[in-house]
Amino acid sequence: MDEEKLNKMVEKKINELGGLVSRDAALLLIAKELKVDIPYDIFDVYNFSSMKIKDLVEGLKNVSLSGIVYRITPPRIYSTNRGKRRVQKIYFFDESANIRLTLWDSQIDDANKAGLRLGTLMKIQGARVSKYKDKLELSLNKSGKLIFQPHDTDDYKKHIPEKYRGQDLKVLVTNIVTNTLYENLSVLTGFSDNRIYVRILFWGDSANYLKNISVGDNIFLQNIVIKNLKKEIIEGLFTPYSFLYKLSKGSISEDIDVKNIFPFDQKIEGEIVFMIPYSKHRLLLTLYSDHKFKEVIIWGKMFIDEILKNVECDKVILNYLDLVDNKYKVNLWSNIFYKKVLERKKYEKYLIFETKNLSEIIGTIVEFSLDLYIYSKTSGFKKISHIDEKEDLSNIRFLTILKGTIDDGTGRLKIFSNSPYLFENLLYVKIASIRKKFYSITLVKNIIDFMRQDMIGKEVIAKGKTWNIDGKKFMRCNELVNYEYNVQTEKWLEKKILEKNKG
Repeated sequence: MDEEKLNKMVEKKINELGGLVSRDAALLLIAKELKVDIPYDIFDVYNFSSMKIKDLVEGLKNVSLSGIVYRITPPRIYSTNRGKRRVQKIYFFDESANIRLTLWDSQIDDANKAGLRLGTLMKIQGARVSKYKDKLELSLNKSGKLIFQPHDTDDYKKHIPEKYRGQDLKVLVTNIVTNTLYENLSVLTGFSDNRIYVRILFWGDSANYLKNISVGDNIFLQNIVIKNLKKEIIEGLFTPYSFLYKLSKGSISEDIDVKNIFPFDQKIEGEIVFMIPYSKHRLLLTLYSDHKFKEVIIWGKMFIDEILKNVECDKVILNYLDLVDNKYKVNLWSNIFYKKVLERKKYEKYLIFETKNLSEIIGTIVEFSLDLYIYSKTSGFKKISHIDEKEDLSNIRFLTILKGTIDDGTGRLKIFSNSPYLFENLLYVKIASIRKKFYSITLVKNIIDFMRQDMIGKEVIAKGKTWNIDGKKFMRCNELVNYEYNVQTEKWLEKKILEKNKG
């Protein structure tokens, strides 16, 4: 290349950069583009003022430029050879291109104090250009500085994928839930400046923003994707393109009692009465709480699996429920705690309930229903009558359902039970044996059908916890003793069924 051609290239480069760089700086940029081997230290002597992003090349140091912030990642902790360090990335753009700036440790705190926000104009002084995974990125020199200036338009959202474009909210924080059933989910609740209840979901690392937020704080949520917008509630998602920061105290009116106005974040503590499938992937749980029965709709694979695993518990505490049409409903962030109250002991392979604190009723069965469901996380609930002989039962949960009415001569008592042990004692068929296919599904169906009909009119002793509500008696039945069948066996039942079906 001759000198004349080089001079023309230098002039062109200076013009491209608006005359903001010197001849020496232009020469260095051209050398970099032509892949001329130059020691990086030589770049230290130059200050490339007000460059455009598209003109950055690897190795430049002490660069100054500006752009609009459109994404801020949550602070993360990384283990490095220097120990554990915090890192945060800021993505910004100018009219030529976009790039990211990486901040470390105290630089993160300094940036937030200086006014880091989505949509702000960020001016960078003293940055260096490097390459990571074939992409250019910036980092601050030790003497580097960031200056943020408000930018009143939403232009930054044009650089955000459409599915992540959202709205801004001012929120007074009333609760932060971190101990959800899902380890990587946290939830912030509160109400907006126009007194609408707000609930925002934070997945994964985005929950790091909540570490410095407390109940009672006034916060500004930027670019929240609204998933559910009703008259009384706003439900939103904090996305990778969202951001939040604190507002001064009193920015939002606090003269409101959220608990008395909004039917959300409800808590129930009560005794388990009964549970029954509500739909293929939902379970209806009936609790005795505050001297009345309350119904809770349980949904979600993890919740249902957890409930069925603890089907023999007596008491339960459920937090963060919605109340809709007189039914409570769990959310992703609801949590459940179980209490075992009744004393139990194993005796001759059967679960025996101590009679302490239990009622005992002797009477005649006038109504009786018995059923068996299986539950898998993929296919949901299935009745035994809908199960195929070839279906794999090794990794599923069983739910036994018994309902009936007993007349003791003075009145009637409604009985309910989900006890697998009561089911086994009545049928002389073990759940474990059904799981292992020791019995055919057809035989189990026939035994259940036979018991439904044959229990009507039988005299029984029912033991369990009873409640009297509005003049009606109810029992969660833990034992149901039928003397006629105490001496019978599964073989006898099978014989009876075969005799009955002979004609």
